Amino acid sequence: MNAILALPARLRLALTLVIGVATIWSLALYDLDRSRASEQRESEQITIFQAQAFAENARSTIKRINEIALDLRSYWAGNRAGFADIVRRRQEHSADVAFQVAVIGADGYLEYSNLASGGGRMFLGEREHFRVHSGAPGRDRLFISKPVLGKVSGKWSIQFTRPIFGPTGFAGVIVISVSPHSFAEFGQNNVLRSYEVSAMVASGGEIMARHPNLEKYVGKTLSNTPFQSRGEIPLSGHYRRIAQTDGAERIYGYFRIPEYELNFVVGRTMERALAPYFAHRRVVLAVTSLVTVLVVLLLVLQLRANAAREEMERKLRRSQSMLWSAVEAVGEAFVIYDEDDRLAYCNDQCRAYHGKSADLLVPGRPYQEILRLGAERGQYPAAVGRVDAWVAEALAAHRSGNTVVIQKTDSGRWLRVLDRITPEGFRVGFRIDITELYEAKDAAESANRAKSDFLANMSHEIRTPLNGMLGMAQVLLAPELAEQERIDCARIILRSGQTLLALLNDILDIAKVEAGMVRLELAACSPVELIRESAQLFAAAAHLKQQEIEVASTLPAERHYLADPNRLRQMLANLIGNAIKFSERGVIKVEVRQIEADQGGALLEFAVIDSGVGIAEQDFARLFEPFSQLDSSATRPHGGTGLGLSIVRKLARLMGGDAGLTSELGRGSRFWFRIRAGFGAALAAPASDAEQARRSPLRLRGHVLVADDDVIHRKVSQLILAQHGLSCRLCENGRQAVEAVESGEQFDLILMDIAMPVRDGHGALEQIRRWQTAHGLRACPVVAITANAFDEDRQRCLTAGMDDFIAKPIAFQTLGQLLAKWLPADRPAAPEGAVPTPAESTLATPMPAAPAPAAPTPAAPDWDLLACIIEQALPLLEQRRFDAFGRFKALKAAVANTELACEVDDIEKALNAMQFEQVSERLRQLAHRRGRSLSA
Repeated sequence: MNAILALPARLRLALTLVIGVATIWSLALYDLDRSRASEQRESEQITIFQAQAFAENARSTIKRINEIALDLRSYWAGNRAGFADIVRRRQEHSADVAFQVAVIGADGYLEYSNLASGGGRMFLGEREHFRVHSGAPGRDRLFISKPVLGKVSGKWSIQFTRPIFGPTGFAGVIVISVSPHSFAEFGQNNVLRSYEVSAMVASGGEIMARHPNLEKYVGKTLSNTPFQSRGEIPLSGHYRRIAQTDGAERIYGYFRIPEYELNFVVGRTMERALAPYFAHRRVVLAVTSLVTVLVVLLLVLQLRANAAREEMERKLRRSQSMLWSAVEAVGEAFVIYDEDDRLAYCNDQCRAYHGKSADLLVPGRPYQEILRLGAERGQYPAAVGRVDAWVAEALAAHRSGNTVVIQKTDSGRWLRVLDRITPEGFRVGFRIDITELYEAKDAAESANRAKSDFLANMSHEIRTPLNGMLGMAQVLLAPELAEQERIDCARIILRSGQTLLALLNDILDIAKVEAGMVRLELAACSPVELIRESAQLFAAAAHLKQQEIEVASTLPAERHYLADPNRLRQMLANLIGNAIKFSERGVIKVEVRQIEADQGGALLEFAVIDSGVGIAEQDFARLFEPFSQLDSSATRPHGGTGLGLSIVRKLARLMGGDAGLTSELGRGSRFWFRIRAGFGAALAAPASDAEQARRSPLRLRGHVLVADDDVIHRKVSQLILAQHGLSCRLCENGRQAVEAVESGEQFDLILMDIAMPVRDGHGALEQIRRWQTAHGLRACPVVAITANAFDEDRQRCLTAGMDDFIAKPIAFQTLGQLLAKWLPADRPAAPEGAVPTPAESTLATPMPAAPAPAAPTPAAPDWDLLACIIEQALPLLEQRRFDAFGRFKALKAAVANTELACEVDDIEKALNAMQFEQVSERLRQLAHRRGRSLSA
């Protein structure tokens, strides 16, 4: 809260606006989420109730059909005519349910059907309902068949059958054929709305009746529904899915009748189920938007009011500043007391003159109290032993308003005290220093020492490489310098500059660590060499404090791991620097060891052990908090921002590990951090600087425009371009660059600085592109040059229309690679009389390019194999295990030369940056996009 109150008024209002708008929209979104969930729950309950009503309606129909079957079978005695008469009489009461009554004899042949024409006998022994009853001749039960297309009726029907028993046992089957429409009538009779569907589904998933579109879907089979799952199935429930029949997404409620092995389902489309929610959402969004506009308007008005008030205050402060500036310009102590002789104002010089009583110089304190307390503290040597008398004398001179008093302070400074009374009754006083000039000299030296200490703390890491650069530059100026000495000096300057650049990048990394924008750059490195290099870097600092740095490791120096060596150096530097700072003498030990290892990598522990004063256990957690120090007072013996240990822990966790310490008061401390690293092979030694210097730069062809307001950068660019055989034109700002292009001079490439006077790089680019388009000219490639080296700066330049990007300081090799990317190479001249090759002829005389051969059609990937590999990789990614790298190699091999190769290569970049969660999510999306379900 104090930090917020300390912000400027405009920033506080802006923060209030953001928080207010965020709160309003958070509440609105919460209400919408709750409304959606409520409407969805209501639809789920409604569909369950409708399904239950559907089931109860069907249960009564089935019971009625069962009673008809029991009644009719009791009349069957083989007499068709008599039985037909009984059936006709019964149809007066059953015609609305059963449209066919049939009897199948024990031999499987149709004995009777009220729809049969009386022709030849029809064999129905293959029907399921006959086989069920004939296979269990002693069991009397109602059997409900799946929908069948009748041979006699030619209609879809559901067969309700009961066995017929004679004197000798099984005598046949009575069949009641019922149209599926009899069950679909539940939805047809306006029980369900037009946007709802109902279905009667067998336990095997067969659709026995459906409303609407019964004829289209009857007999089809559903799969993977909750009421088809194995194990204990609840009597009723709900689920949400995309229908297998028509592809519409619905909320379904179901109710089971276990005794008949039937399931009754009612579905409601998501669009209609959430219709009230959508209407509510429109109202909520409209109201929220209106409230947001009103809040913004209110805060804007408040901002304007504050701006007007700030303007008035600014004018008042300016007037006061002019007064105080005039006072300060005098260069002496100045003080004002009000009509009650209370301190109204005193400048810093006055406080400096009265060191022991400086804390007493606060507005509102009486002059007599300030004078007496200062005398009692020994501020004035003349008052020692006679405080009361001295105070009375000084007070009388002060109140007279027209006296000059000479006072000596305890610091040896002599002050000339002049007090005057204004017409309003105020007392204005000057305290003029009349001591010798050496007092002023001491004050200046003290100020210089403070400034030097500050600069020393801020530039400690910068001086060493800067010293190397300046020293070697002076050596290069010496006459008759040997070639080898010149190369050595250039190498030292180059390495010192690279070290200085790395230090500046490390300073910027502090902000990046806090913002979570750090990206790891993995490379094969030796942990043993890393701790040796870090120890050597701090050897001089340790020697100055009579300390020694030792390194220890159980790992061989030639063993390499896949990690970010720059980040490891940064972490080690923080720990070693702290150990030197907080230890007076003794040995500082730096060690590395391998704690565990598996097929995918190893867990490494780096530790720094000192012999300092130690740390109490209750302070352990506070040490790793940002800006936290055990001694945060202004008089603490050691400086620093308190960011070092916080950065170490965050980087360690980013690398899959952690950081901590063990310590005991009076016995020193052991700070450690652990990281997960993959196994890597040792890298080949880079070419020496001398070899790199001897390599001839690539000769290129072209004319380059260089626009940069810095004369040194223009000179560097000109020299590098000349070494590549390129001509160039130099401009100091964007306007000159535009004029050079509009003059008609042909350029093959433009190197454009972004921040320039008169016109910046973006404005110049826009005008150049507009001119080239208006004159029908090709767009010349433009490369942005800027000192802003973050990824967002690169993206901003490319979005603005730049073709490429390079960050300052410009390295020879980097600029050479960029030039080779955009400019053609300069080919040596062909011998006289030689016939040019087709490629050379094309360069000499422009010809239409032949169409590129069609790219081969990528092969289809093996999705079963890919799903298996992804399922194996997901748990490893979630645990941030380096085994995931091995699985990812298998995935790349599986998609090689397929349509997924590029996509998997892009995912691999996120994996190399240790972004395990992002990789996991993208792999899941890849599988789901192809309809593959993952168990992991």
